[in-house]
Amino acid sequence: NSVSCDSSSDCFAVGEYYNGIAYQNLIEQWDGTAWSIASSPNGATNGDNNLYGVSCISSTDCFAVGWYSGATADQTLIEQWDGTAWSIVPSPNGPSPSDDYVLRGVSCLQGSNCIAVGGSTDVETDSTLVLSNIQATPPSTTTTTTPPSTTTTTTPPSTTTTAAPVSVTQPASVTTTSTTQGVSVTSTTAAAQAASATVTTALPTTTTTATAPPATTSITVPAVHTGQAWSSSLWWLLVSASGLGGLLLLFSRRRTNA
Repeated sequence: NSVSCDSSSDCFAVGEYYNGIAYQNLIEQWDGTAWSIASSPNGATNGDNNLYGVSCISSTDCFAVGWYSGATADQTLIEQWDGTAWSIVPSPNGPSPSDDYVLRGVSCLQGSNCIAVGGSTDVETDSTLVLSNIQATPPSTTTTTTPPSTTTTTTPPSTTTTAAPVSVTQPASVTTTSTTQGVSVTSTTAAAQAASATVTTALPTTTTTATAPPATTSITVPAVHTGQAWSSSLWWLLVSASGLGGLLLLFSRRRTNA
């Protein structure tokens, strides 16, 4: 009834076979060389079972959907491949225990996010049935704040001090007279001038202080869908075909056995 491959050497085909008493599930696996029957459980041991759709997203994650004969009516059937074996996982049905509920197809994305479609049937009405195990996680925001930083620069300016000259009162010149052998000699010597001194001293001074404001970075991770275990609490159910905009197929018939 359906086949799905995750690679050229890994495929699953699903359907049913008749064992002389009732229809039982049939799953076969392709390993790149040959097909072989894979063991698969049935919802009803002595009643009819049928797998209509399969979807594989990896060699260790596949889902197959269909139906089995319940105590009073047909019930939804979902099986999962974990890389080793197929097993039945819980799946809900509609509110009426006397109505038949059948899944006809399934499509899965990465992370085991799956939508299964089919229908429900009572005596007078055929209705669309949609089951999903997609659960969205809300977007998350991560905020990182960098603390403010302060940078101080110190430069040593130069201070120049000039010492005032020392003033000494003395004659502009000194005259000396000496007599040698009755000869008088007069000499004049200029007085020494006052000197001035210059001293330069370096004094360290803080001249610049720069403070950077705090920086805040926000990273928002968008909402993603994470596959959850197939259970009634994660499934939503539609029992009316109106308002679906042609996106879903209306189940109009079901398999009957003589």
